[in-house]
Amino acid sequence: MTISGKCGADVVWVMDQSGSISTTEYTDMKNLIKAVIDLLTISPIETLMGAVGFKSSASSDVIFLNDHNNAVSLKNDVSS
Repeated sequence: MTISGKCGADVVWVMDQSGSISTTEYTDMKNLIKAVIDLLTISPIETLMGAVGFKSSASSDVIFLNDHNNAVSLKNDVSS
């Protein structure tokens, strides 16, 4: 599956880091995000992507929309 054309979208993922999510499920979430990154053109002109984790409140571990201008650096940040 590929997405063609210019999206011009800002996407923010909210990742559940609560005790109800196993390590495997959390890894699955990160893999889904990386798969979506592969479908989009990450750039200031087309698509920006960010993420925030939450338990009972938002995490201080945040990927802001303007942190990454390309898919490689974004995927590396998601993987960490």
